[in-house]
Amino acid sequence: MSLNEPYSILLIDGNDTRKKQTSSRLRMQNFVVETAQGGFHCVHMVEKQKFDLLIIQGDELEDMPAEEVTLLVRNIHTKAELPILAILSEEDDEEASGLIQSGVNEVVINTGNFNLILKEIEKIQKSTPKKK
Repeated sequence: MSLNEPYSILLIDGNDTRKKQTSSRLRMQNFVVETAQGGFHCVHMVEKQKFDLLIIQGDELEDMPAEEVTLLVRNIHTKAELPILAILSEEDDEEASGLIQSGVNEVVINTGNFNLILKEIEKIQKSTPKKK
């Protein structure tokens, strides 16, 4: 990806400390990162702005569960138009399955190894062509 075409990510996480840490680490990898305050804010942002990826981290969102956010976003954008990566705090097959059914492209478990998250983002980048 050329430097003049930044990859934009919208990050939503109900845990403010983790959201700040993750967004900072993504910015250090040269991603353009914006954060949403909650599910409704996230949906509003994807209606008004163009993002290359939506990351939903955890399921402690104050205003709605991650599955509901995904369903609402899928009413606006297809999986190809706006890929969604869900990052779970712990392994939970039921939650992961629900997220996939609601329209998430990929689910990854946060093991503390940030490189695993970066590999998932890279995989999504390669599988979805950059929009102009």
